[in-house]
Amino acid sequence: MTKTAIAKKVGIFVAMLSQYTTTKKFPSIETFALLCEVLEASADEILGIHLK
Repeated sequence: MTKTAIAKKVGIFVAMLSQYTTTKKFPSIETFALLCEVLEASADEILGIHLK
């Protein structure tokens, strides 16, 4: 999925999504939850948390 498609589904600008991916900005908890839903990924996966 492209950044444009992800941004559109979440309701944010592509520039903001780019800032999230470079860690210049962090999304609100609501936006983060939407990103998880759109990407069909858990918060742990996105944050790189590996539970044993």
